[in-house]
Amino acid sequence: MINKSLSTVVDIPLETIRRIVCEAGIRDDILSIGEPVAWVVQSYKIMLANHRTLLLQFCHQNFSDQAFVESRVSAIEMLRQIGIPQPAVLSYASDDAEYGLRYMLSEDHAGTQLFHRHPNTDSMQRVKMYRAVAEAYGKIHGVKNDWAGIWDGKPDKRKYSIHPSQFYYGAEIQNGSNRQLFDHKMITSGTYERICAAWESNLDFLVDREVSLAHVNSFPWNIRIANDDENYAVLGVSGIEFMWWDPMYDVANLLYPPFMDITQDERNAFLGSYGHPLNERAIGLYRLLNRILALANCFMAPVADEQGDRWVSEHIHELDLILAEIS
Repeated sequence: MINKSLSTVVDIPLETIRRIVCEAGIRDDILSIGEPVAWVVQSYKIMLANHRTLLLQFCHQNFSDQAFVESRVSAIEMLRQIGIPQPAVLSYASDDAEYGLRYMLSEDHAGTQLFHRHPNTDSMQRVKMYRAVAEAYGKIHGVKNDWAGIWDGKPDKRKYSIHPSQFYYGAEIQNGSNRQLFDHKMITSGTYERICAAWESNLDFLVDREVSLAHVNSFPWNIRIANDDENYAVLGVSGIEFMWWDPMYDVANLLYPPFMDITQDERNAFLGSYGHPLNERAIGLYRLLNRILALANCFMAPVADEQGDRWVSEHIHELDLILAEIS
């Protein structure tokens, strides 16, 4: 798999972690601090003596600024307001003055990752899961806005003037992941050029699309679910990189998730419970972007390198199939 730069682990003293927990008003003894998991943010699971689990996330300086943490906190508040459960934020620092790194301390997520639950259930249960996912994202995409872009700490403050689709066209279609696939001889020059042309010719269409609250990291390992005897429910989402963008970007990720195969019955269950109009043209273009990023290892998929490499070899041909569908 190509991209390893986002997973660099920074050495953070355990005493710093203990101090952050204590200063958040946590008086229970710490039983254990898990090994760090790094991908843009560096996360630690902290087990307390009362069996409560906390999640501490440090933000790498190369990939964050003050607005990065503040936008995450704002997104969690907004999700709660629309009925999407989220763990309580216990403390955070949007500057690095005290500890040298920005951070957010919260309760751990409830439920189980969809990615891990999905392969261990039968087809009827999977259909129920996707109905629950559709209902949750229907709520998320019901929040509309009149501009697209990254938040500057608060959802009503726009950080950059560039539209996300324009950004991804330059950063990941002309350059970035698409270029990496070509440079590593995973795709031909013809496929590289066709991908660029597909996005360039549709860029005005994507910029003019409707805008809603968008998760962006809407992948099965960032969706937490649980069930009673009959039904499933989404108990929260992680990978909090919310912005204002086209809801079809999330829909493409959900209908065609990387590193996990779903059936048409599951897609139909999603479509029947989502509650918003779909645009197949937009879904196809975002699915193309989804696959380029996944093939270049830009997502934190919880798979071993060997499994990830196998998925890449099995799905690299999909780019030509998607191009044929959207042409």
